[in-house]
Amino acid sequence: MGMLPGVAPGVELGVDAKPPTVPEIRLFAGLYPARQAERAGAQSGARFSLASLGLALCPLDQALGAVHWFGCAGQTLGWVRVAAFGFDENTTTSHLTYALLASTGLTIPFARSFAGRLGVRAEVPLERGIFTYGARDGSERGLFEMKPVTAALDAGLIVQL
Repeated sequence: MGMLPGVAPGVELGVDAKPPTVPEIRLFAGLYPARQAERAGAQSGARFSLASLGLALCPLDQALGAVHWFGCAGQTLGWVRVAAFGFDENTTTSHLTYALLASTGLTIPFARSFAGRLGVRAEVPLERGIFTYGARDGSERGLFEMKPVTAALDAGLIVQL
């Protein structure tokens, strides 16, 4: 929520490593398909999609019985693709994003090598994209602006090797 218009469901794949003397390291990549923002009262706007790559350190790993509570801090690098439609001239552009993140959640084991994961992540983009269009009167009008704080909710499956 916040990096693209509306609520954007997507897919993430992550790999975690837990060396013996340092906090858990998490590397993840995500794809979020196109979300649309339209001009008020018009059949024109833009489609926004996002691909991202993140790295986080997770120093908090607290056992609560069989359940583990984790906490992480890190960063993400994203590539937002914007494709205009319905204008006199339709263009496609890309915008690179960089954000700091904090996340927390629960890992719930349910079999020897499998666990479920429920989590939430907040990101603060250091540079926010503001997407505008030129109106017929020569002025610029806003179509979409990335939020100052974005969020991701995740539910997933963990396969432990």
